[in-house]
Amino acid sequence: MEKRKYKNKFNLSKKEKFNYLFFKIVEDIKINLVQTEEKDKDKKRILRRLSKIDFTVEEVPEVLQNINGDIVRQEIMLCKFFPKKHSKNAKLVVYRTPIELRCKSEVEKYECLSNTLTNTLQQVL
Repeated sequence: MEKRKYKNKFNLSKKEKFNYLFFKIVEDIKINLVQTEEKDKDKKRILRRLSKIDFTVEEVPEVLQNINGDIVRQEIMLCKFFPKKHSKNAKLVVYRTPIELRCKSEVEKYECLSNTLTNTLQQVL
């Protein structure tokens, strides 16, 4: 999913509002990183790694099945990181439906998305 320019965020669908919020948080993370007190060399390294990650939103995580076709019980993921493969960039996918079902307000949604992205990026960077 590519980042879109939203002219009026108040006339957006629920899905578009979520995407807008998601990409806003990604940009905020990048801006906050630039403003930190870390050494310039470290900032450049982290920003370079961030630029090689594609950020996307999908509705729900893939359901795993065993050899017999039975659904495997698993924890519901809020996001997943896929490492770089061959010539493709790494990818960080956030799953919209599990986050929206978990959050009662826009503030909770913002906090959940922000925490999920920050924690995942800390692990992979």
